[in-house]
Amino acid sequence: MQSKHDIYIVGYYGMRNSGDDALMLASIEGAKSTFGSNNIAVNASSQYGLVKQLEVQGQAPMLFRGHQRVTHYKRAFNAKKIVFGGGSVLHSSKDIAQKCHMISLCGKQSSYAVGVGIEDFKTTADEKQCAKFLNKCHFTGVRDAKSFDIAKAIAPNANISQTFDLAPSLLHYFGNSIQAIERRGVAFNFCQQAINAFGEADQLSERARIRKAVKLMTAIWEMTREDIYLVDFNDHSTLGDNNVHEQILRKMPSYVPVKRIRYTVNPLRLLQSMAMFKAVVGMRLHAAVYAYMVNTPFINLQYHSKCKQWSKQIGMADMYQFDANDYDPLEVINITNQVVSGHCVAPTLPVEQAVALSMNNWSNEYEQHQILSCYPSVQ
Repeated sequence: MQSKHDIYIVGYYGMRNSGDDALMLASIEGAKSTFGSNNIAVNASSQYGLVKQLEVQGQAPMLFRGHQRVTHYKRAFNAKKIVFGGGSVLHSSKDIAQKCHMISLCGKQSSYAVGVGIEDFKTTADEKQCAKFLNKCHFTGVRDAKSFDIAKAIAPNANISQTFDLAPSLLHYFGNSIQAIERRGVAFNFCQQAINAFGEADQLSERARIRKAVKLMTAIWEMTREDIYLVDFNDHSTLGDNNVHEQILRKMPSYVPVKRIRYTVNPLRLLQSMAMFKAVVGMRLHAAVYAYMVNTPFINLQYHSKCKQWSKQIGMADMYQFDANDYDPLEVINITNQVVSGHCVAPTLPVEQAVALSMNNWSNEYEQHQILSCYPSVQ
């Protein structure tokens, strides 16, 4: 039997995704500090590694169809606060309707959505349900300007603020644990992206992207002789990075040494790994976020609008932004070589300010230019 709790944190957690792991950890730490309680439950399995490490209440195994919904409603009813913590959690009318029911059970004044992203809706029903959620929720902090524009357009009277992605707030809590180390190597991250109308991978497009990735990694090694790494940010059994990376490895020339950094459930361990590279070339949004947090130059192969929004937010130089489906490998090779050689244009938004904006998800003041004096600098 699951015990009662003060705070229920809801998100796409426990899926072996480093981005969502960071959002869960940031949500838990933010909720602890803001609401003054360590009695927290999350909607991830009690057997999930990060849930065990953090000693919060996870979910028991789902025993029947609809069990998860029943668990959501029971926990929302018993909680003093409910937090929808980070990510693209507002897109499906069916899923959003459940969240609206959870708000009703917990109470409007006790509900918070922090660091969430809102994308263009697929159906009118999705949009209407999202508007209902925004009007019911006590406060919604959205992570980027596009999300804010969409939210205000559909729910102009709701309590919505443009804040920031939650992940940088981890530096507020754990910045001192990230050590400065001598930089070496170039890291790469690729994910499956070409999906057809049936939700299946477009094999022809995927093969073409893999060939370009092989060309890219081989040429950068030949030019720089830096260690080459492949970093798994998502360990999903079918959609994870490891599947794409395995295909790349099979096609890499035998003379190019490639090291793997496998998925880790500990966001801080991955953050420390990202701090050791001279450059990262990647696709995942949170590959870009992790690299930015430790001042590692990032060449962004953008596969989604949220990647473009992030680049815009931090002031990433245009020369480091490429379309993941339509880039010239030679351009990426030349830019990466320049970065490895020490010629790098840093983002215009200081990391310290990003941490402050991220912490605004938990603030009532929302000062867009506040600098947190307690932020521990990461070099």
